[in-house]
Amino acid sequence: MHPHEAFIGLAALLHAATTTELRLLTLDHRTSARHAVRFPGRSVDLALDEATWNALMNCVGHRASLGTDNPHVLVTRLTRTTRAPTGAAHIRDSLAPVGLLPRVLRSTRLLTLAAELDIKQLTAALGMSYAGAAHYI
Repeated sequence: MHPHEAFIGLAALLHAATTTELRLLTLDHRTSARHAVRFPGRSVDLALDEATWNALMNCVGHRASLGTDNPHVLVTRLTRTTRAPTGAAHIRDSLAPVGLLPRVLRSTRLLTLAAELDIKQLTAALGMSYAGAAHYI
């Protein structure tokens, strides 16, 4: 299994990460001491569970093996010689072998969070607009 597959799946399912957040995530967004990340566009650091943190560290190890200066966590053969983020298609296609889409996993998490949280908490925690979160309620 490619290291990106586990991280993308866990981040989308457990932490409602968007394709854009995953694409734009850089090494600077990590806080190793707390096992946390701040997804781009969100206002708070998010403490990751052990499985997601380990998957993230596997992605960091993979990018190190590519010998790249690209600052992003998810680096492919195409982006290793640039500073550009990986394409949205890479994020989407990474879970295709198991028949899943990251947006479906994210939606599943958003439905769960909408049932458990106040909409103001949901929008603040995920950096969403009220309109974006309202249809999950």
